[in-house]
Amino acid sequence: NCLELSASGSGLAKKTKLFGLDCQTLNELSRSEDGARMVKEFVDGVGYAAALIITMLNPKLLVVGGGITLANEWMIDNIREYVKKNAFRKSADMCEIRLSNLENGS
Repeated sequence: NCLELSASGSGLAKKTKLFGLDCQTLNELSRSEDGARMVKEFVDGVGYAAALIITMLNPKLLVVGGGITLANEWMIDNIREYVKKNAFRKSADMCEIRLSNLENGS
């Protein structure tokens, strides 16, 4: 799978439609078994991308944004935890992960 299918708003919308789920938030989506699996895949996909970027580029700061992430600020802790477990340790320890201050689409 490509990252676009598992860790983007458009990919998540396609999956919810495919499974016949009509949900507006990740919390609503998590109420069903299929939806909870989609949410986990989404959060893990963002975490995977963050861990890959941090391991390959060794930035001091990674800013995470996007409509879904900004609407579900709890995700940032999940992303940090994923990075801590999966990125190159020294790079992960040196990188701060923050939510964007910009509005989605800015």
